[in-house]
Amino acid sequence: MLSYTREVADAGSSGYADVVALRRLASEHDGKGDFAITDRADEVCRIVVVRWHAIAVGSIRVCLTPDLVRFDYAHHPGWRSALPPLVECVSASQLCLHPDFRHRGLFHVLHGELLAAAREIKRRYLVGAADEQLAPLYEREGWQRTGHRYHAPGYVSPVELEWIVRDLSNPHWT
Repeated sequence: MLSYTREVADAGSSGYADVVALRRLASEHDGKGDFAITDRADEVCRIVVVRWHAIAVGSIRVCLTPDLVRFDYAHHPGWRSALPPLVECVSASQLCLHPDFRHRGLFHVLHGELLAAAREIKRRYLVGAADEQLAPLYEREGWQRTGHRYHAPGYVSPVELEWIVRDLSNPHWT
């Protein structure tokens, strides 16, 4: 595995500009178009960026208080029955990897950042959403599918996502 550096980018910083460029590159590479690359949640969440030398090669948005941020999934019917109470959760979103750096362990590096954040504030659950391509990666990290699917807003073509959850109290996955 390559050696990476990690930083937290605040909305409006030069590091954040790199994250936005990375999100756009990954979205275009995956054929998702120029969807909502940024939104107001970036202002209240921890944006973790992983760099190889000076190049931003991976990023994830970690929300430590998803109960206080109105994410898009909270507006869909059935979210309350599909997810644990948000006050017990840390939320993951906007995970992206540079196309030239995929399959090099970056998903696991970013997932580790998410775990560390949840443990830091003593939250029991991780919540997020994944498409069919990413869901198996999350499942290998102990996440479970909820069976509740929805269409993500803002994409050029409809993207179906499924809510996923990981219970950190399960001793098998700590």
